[in-house]
Amino acid sequence: MSVETFNPNQDLAPVTLTEAAVRHAKLQIAKQAEDSAGVRLNVRKSGCSGYRYELDYVAQPTETDRHFAYFGLSLFVDESVMHLVAGTEIDLVQEGISKVIRYNNPLADGVCGCGESFAVPGAADAI
Repeated sequence: MSVETFNPNQDLAPVTLTEAAVRHAKLQIAKQAEDSAGVRLNVRKSGCSGYRYELDYVAQPTETDRHFAYFGLSLFVDESVMHLVAGTEIDLVQEGISKVIRYNNPLADGVCGCGESFAVPGAADAI
């Protein structure tokens, strides 16, 4: 008899990075965080819609991180937030004279007017 562990996040769609987002992240790492192992996408409770994205450099991944690699850059996402960001594409887009990171999250059903926070149906107090 064998015992299997159920992981509800194992079949969730990966979080992806566009080539433009990877180029930007690599430039920032070269300037500010040379000892970085990559970047981590995290989610915090905040804002008028409920959650906000955080993208940070990571020196070392944790045991609970999912690892994705795109164009030579490692992206880490903690298992505890995968149900909020599964399928998200992280992109760098030009808006006027500025470039901004855009999160294209298929699970988000609401984004606040300033674009800083998002909501996911059924995810109240999910983290």
